[in-house]
Amino acid sequence: MTNAFINGGDLVPNAAAESTSRLTDTADRQAREILYSELISVIVDTPPGRNRRRTARRITRISPLQPDHPAVSSIEDLTANACRRVRQLRAQRDWSLDELSSRCRVSRSMLSEIERGRANPTLAVALRIAQAFEITLDELVDSDSPRSRIEVIRGNDPHYQFRRDEECEVRTLSPLQREKDVEIYEVKLARGGALRSSAHFEGTREFLTVIKGNVQVESDASTETLRAGDSANYFADQPHAIVNRGKGEATIYLVVVYQ
Repeated sequence: MTNAFINGGDLVPNAAAESTSRLTDTADRQAREILYSELISVIVDTPPGRNRRRTARRITRISPLQPDHPAVSSIEDLTANACRRVRQLRAQRDWSLDELSSRCRVSRSMLSEIERGRANPTLAVALRIAQAFEITLDELVDSDSPRSRIEVIRGNDPHYQFRRDEECEVRTLSPLQREKDVEIYEVKLARGGALRSSAHFEGTREFLTVIKGNVQVESDASTETLRAGDSANYFADQPHAIVNRGKGEATIYLVVVYQ
């Protein structure tokens, strides 16, 4: 897309008009975001200097990307915002550079350079970073974009798969990156499967609710049998277990509370 837009640092008029027409003719948000990404790539891929500033001004003049979208004032502001947002979002999630690198498939050294403002991410890199943070590319590069106060854990996010084998599947439903005194899990036990745990910290308690199936809860020398809809809580600062005693799969929601 970049080569179609750039000709000696300027926009090719026909390509620009075509893109503006595409934006006008569609109300689909995803299409708008894709077009916005393409326009941003034009700016980022233009060599630094007078031509890049002129390109940014002409893109802004062609059309506002959304009715409520502020104009791109300068490429310097744009790239500074992106670098600052990467550093800010990583700090908010308490991720190391290695963690972010694993999630977005961008090298640790490149991320470090981006955060320090020493490197401008390509469109592909910026998109990977945005996806890792579960935000749009628009939100990554625009410091004025509204941010959701709701933190979401997607059901298909493999990073939250705590354990998965033939007899037991455990998925965490609480944030991984924060220090906390409560943890929430979804536990699925195959027929005959068990989740056995050593003693946790002193004073730790577990609260569970059976969603499907029949399970036996063991804590120290005590045992109880629970069916769908039943709940139980017990001290978990001693060896304990949840065992599927039914004929099919059992599903449990488990809350661990640390003293």
